[in-house]
Amino acid sequence: MLKQLTVLAVLFITCLAAKRKFAGGPIPQDCLECMCQVESNCSVTLCKHGTGCGYFHLTFEEWIECGRLFGSWQKCANDLKCSSNCVQLYVVLYNYRCGVHTCEHFARTFNGGPENCQEDSTLPYWRKISKCLKYQ
Repeated sequence: MLKQLTVLAVLFITCLAAKRKFAGGPIPQDCLECMCQVESNCSVTLCKHGTGCGYFHLTFEEWIECGRLFGSWQKCANDLKCSSNCVQLYVVLYNYRCGVHTCEHFARTFNGGPENCQEDSTLPYWRKISKCLKYQ
């Protein structure tokens, strides 16, 4: 019995530790979790100019547009709270052009850029997010 309780306690603590802390904002937490999973398997990644990096595959340009948070693109991209805050700010800046405030449109705005929330080019990204959401 004690062994079973110990196993349950370890599993409970592991689940609590696995719960990520994303920045608040218009994008729901489950949507951010899936964006993070699709972009990087929710892991730190190397940064080099011309490509994105970090948890959300944040580009240098996106980092500038969200206000140069943390003082360094690389530091922000590889900090979960900072990078998720940047994603939240980015969609606040640009999702108004979509006129729709759903996970789909937030994700497609972030993936496609300011003008592309309804472009066909963002559909493959949305399908990945949608598939992830089914398992949340």
